[in-house]
Amino acid sequence: MVGVAAIIDQLSHLPPMPASVVQLSALLHRPEARMDEIERVVARDEALTLAVLKAANSARFGAPGRVFSLRESVIRLGIRRLFRIGVEAQSRAVLGRGAAGWGLERGALWAGALGGAVAAESLARRANGADTDLCYVGALLRDIGKLALEEALGAGYVDRILARMTEGASFSETEREAYGFDHAEIGALLVEAWGLPARVASIVRWHHHPPAEGAAADPTIDVVHAADAVAHWAGLGIGDDGLQERLDRRVRESLRLDRIVIEQEIARTWSTVVELEPAIASAHRKEHIA
Repeated sequence: MVGVAAIIDQLSHLPPMPASVVQLSALLHRPEARMDEIERVVARDEALTLAVLKAANSARFGAPGRVFSLRESVIRLGIRRLFRIGVEAQSRAVLGRGAAGWGLERGALWAGALGGAVAAESLARRANGADTDLCYVGALLRDIGKLALEEALGAGYVDRILARMTEGASFSETEREAYGFDHAEIGALLVEAWGLPARVASIVRWHHHPPAEGAAADPTIDVVHAADAVAHWAGLGIGDDGLQERLDRRVRESLRLDRIVIEQEIARTWSTVVELEPAIASAHRKEHIA
């Protein structure tokens, strides 16, 4: 049986998280970090600089008739938003490829990631104590383990899991039964290997199975768990594993997710993703026409 360490070792060809993003991650935990230090980290990464300038001068953050410099952009956005922008840019590069073994064509995995992030940002408003930025980042990266397992175990991985599924079992439960791990755990280990915060890795690891109520419960994990369901119900990032995961009842009650709220979140997620990535809507239409 293939072990976890062997799978992680086979992922050296996946693009690593840029040093600038890892450095911003470290600065998040340094209250004394100076703005000029943050600006230098961004300025050393041309792709991140362009993404930051684009965000700061967008309709959402910009001001009519103004064009903000990098220093002004860094100040306006703040380090938490900068970290999000960096992770999002790299996630698009990694997840934009296809995942044929999961029945996901080129761009579909990224559509699901972005949909989950958009839903998580919205749902975080319903959870006391949820960290909105960590919800967004964790949701973006929650399924990175799917790519890892496809690379390590081949395109027949999903079919092998589906063939073993029994009534009432979830896809991730069957993964753990078959291999001793699931794609969420592998994703968390990859996030750790990239040098991102342990909190992000924890969100990825438990997004299908949020800890039970009590001291271990984490509203940020709860939000990403619910966002995963909303993104799939919106038709984003659904592969051959389908809708095999269940929305935890405690999470549903904690976030007050009745049918009307869920339908609103699905509609909001879809419309926001289409606004951010118009190509996703085009691909979705072609998929259904075919």
